[in-house]
Amino acid sequence: MIKDSAIMKIPGPKPVPVIGWRGNMLQFLRDPLTYLNNAHRTYGSVVAFARGGNSNLLSSVDHCPGTIFAFGSANNQAILTQPDVYQSSPMSSTKLGHTPTTRLLSGIFSMNGDKHRQQRRLMMPAFHKKRIETYRDDMAAMTDRMLESWQAGSQRDVHADMMELTLQIACKTLFGVNVAAGDQNIGAMIEKWIKSNLNPLITAKVDLPGTPYRKFTTLSTQLDNAFHEILERKRKGGDDGDVLSMLIQTRDENGEQMTEDELVGQANILFFAGHETTANALTWTIFLLNRHPDIYERVMQELDSVLGGATPTVEQIGQLELLDRVIKESLRILSPVPFLLRVAMEETELNGYRIPVGTEVIYSPYITHHMPEIYPEPERFSPDRWLTINPSAYEYLPFGAGIRMCIGATFASMEAKLVLAMMLQRYHLALPPDAKVDRSVMITMSPKNGLPVLIQPQKRQYAVHGAALQGNIRELVHV
Repeated sequence: MIKDSAIMKIPGPKPVPVIGWRGNMLQFLRDPLTYLNNAHRTYGSVVAFARGGNSNLLSSVDHCPGTIFAFGSANNQAILTQPDVYQSSPMSSTKLGHTPTTRLLSGIFSMNGDKHRQQRRLMMPAFHKKRIETYRDDMAAMTDRMLESWQAGSQRDVHADMMELTLQIACKTLFGVNVAAGDQNIGAMIEKWIKSNLNPLITAKVDLPGTPYRKFTTLSTQLDNAFHEILERKRKGGDDGDVLSMLIQTRDENGEQMTEDELVGQANILFFAGHETTANALTWTIFLLNRHPDIYERVMQELDSVLGGATPTVEQIGQLELLDRVIKESLRILSPVPFLLRVAMEETELNGYRIPVGTEVIYSPYITHHMPEIYPEPERFSPDRWLTINPSAYEYLPFGAGIRMCIGATFASMEAKLVLAMMLQRYHLALPPDAKVDRSVMITMSPKNGLPVLIQPQKRQYAVHGAALQGNIRELVHV
């Protein structure tokens, strides 16, 4: 660990006796939100992850003197408006030379500076509002197919269903792959690859049969080959109306286009960014509506008034104003991505503290979204608060802010509104009386053991029945 006097001056939790900052790391990984909450309440807006500094926690940056938390809108703004100072850090696996793994990890999230700006410009046309609206029919067809498979009176894990649905939508709209029609399920391959990549044992890089590292590199090769096959097919077939088809054709103002490696990296990261986060947002919104029957009833009244049981058109999606506020409030109170990482690439300052080069800087949309000075009664689910508040981009940032704001925010918003409108009109979704809902936070926040839901005919009955809800989700929201 690199010792730096500036890091030593930043307040924070003491290192765990005997094992030091690694004990703090275990506490953080076990429950990041509790660690973040305690750090903010106890030490303020700039907090050392472990007093005195630590080696790398989440990044692969060389010579890391420590990790800090930067809380609040002012710090969010300082970090997100200086992208050349606070840069996105590549994962450790990118230090492997020119391999399938590096291609898969080389998407826009790990790019900085001119390269990031150039790639983002190339990607923007594929996410223009008019282009996104063309995906509505595929989204609706896949949602309808899922709802047709449900049976009234059954109990389902709605989180698993949302994961499968958003996987199918992402495969079709991003890659032109129709999983339901028997096409190769590249989405499932990406999911398997991501889970393998999260195994901390791969950093040991023990390349022997059966080891996590060997399994990961094998999956990387298989996924890389699958992407190249898709790219070859698309170059022969032209624009199929999906995102990848457009990325292949797009050129910047200098006539340059994405290389094969860049297409693979961007396609992979777009799936990762748009699949699980949207599934979690849908799941948490269903959960919150179920626990707030008065709001659930009002949403149904709006759907009846605007849609009358029909699948919403693009224009009608824009008319669902209460549903829009419900989703915004869901993203605030149960942020799908509770914290994000940057690395200080030059010496800088935050709130009076000197931040050395190489410092890992973690900022938290979740903490910002739960600040009572910005959102009164922050643990209360209140969609109507959005009728009277207008937070800045650094006070409400479920999709980030600045030049690194999520490029797929409009896509995700349309998808969430369409799916919820169709699902809620068809069925009433109720948590069973003995439900226990715990949160799980890795990169995203999801229900730890899924979300059990009773599928019932839509009879316009919304009262919550049974025992009080169990589980640590109650720490984040009044339910």
